[in-house]
Amino acid sequence: MKIIVTGLKILAVIVVLLMVAGAAFSFGWLGNELTTKTHASEEALASLASSDAVVISEQRWITFTPTSKVPKTGFIFYPCALCDARGFAPLLKEIAATGFLVVLVPMPSNFAIFDADRALEVKQTFPAIEHWVIGGHSMGGGSSAMFLHSHPDNTDGLLMWDSFTYESYNISEQSLPVLTIYGDSHHSPERPAQFEEAKQYMPPHARYQVIAGGDHFQFGHFRAEDIAHRTTATIPREQQHQQIIAHSVAFLTAIEQGTR
Repeated sequence: MKIIVTGLKILAVIVVLLMVAGAAFSFGWLGNELTTKTHASEEALASLASSDAVVISEQRWITFTPTSKVPKTGFIFYPCALCDARGFAPLLKEIAATGFLVVLVPMPSNFAIFDADRALEVKQTFPAIEHWVIGGHSMGGGSSAMFLHSHPDNTDGLLMWDSFTYESYNISEQSLPVLTIYGDSHHSPERPAQFEEAKQYMPPHARYQVIAGGDHFQFGHFRAEDIAHRTTATIPREQQHQQIIAHSVAFLTAIEQGTR
C-alpha cells in the first residue's frame, strides 16, 4: 500500500511540474532568451536604430513608423518559433519606409501560438489606422491564420511568409485577400506536400508567390552559425529579401488602394 501511495505522490509531483513548465512556456516566464534557437544577426540588431525614413520604437512590441506620410495601413507581423523576433527587423523596416505602419510582435517563449490574439491589442493602440493586414513567418504565419479563424472580420488581408494553416484553423470560406510568399528550396523534404495539403484550408482565391532558390531561413536576418546547417538557398539572402519586400509592399499597396 505504501508503494502505491508513494507512486501516486511521485506522479502528482510530475503532473504539477509539467503544468508549471507548460505555464512557464505559454506565459513567457522563462524569458525569451532561453527559448531562442535562431538569433538575430548583428546587422539585424543594428537596423533597429531609427532613420530619416523610419522611426522605431521598442516597447511591448517593435513599431516601425514611416516619416514620409501618416500611414493609413498597418501590417502586424508574428515571428517564427524559437527565433529572435528582431531578426525580421531589416525587412520590416524597408517595408515601413514605403509608407506603412509595421508592428513586429514578439511572443511568449518565442511561440506565436501562445498569444495569437495579440493583434487585438495592437489594433486598439493605433485607432487611426484604416486598414490592417496580419501575417508572419512560419509558425507566425500559421498563428495569424489562427487569429483570422477566431476573428474573421478583424483584418483586411493576410500576408504569410513561408507558412500555411491547418484543418483546425480552416479559413477557406473567408473573402479577404491572401498572399503566401515561399521559397522553393527547403530544408524539410515534407514541406512541398504540406503546402499542397494546406491549400484546401485556405481561401480558393489565395495567391502563392514562389521565390526561386529562396529558403525558409532567409526570410529573416539571422546569425550564420545558427542557420548554416539548415540553409538550402541557392540565391543570396539580399536577393531573396528584395523579392520578399517587393511582393509584400505590392500586396499592402493593393489593400490600401482597394484594388484587391
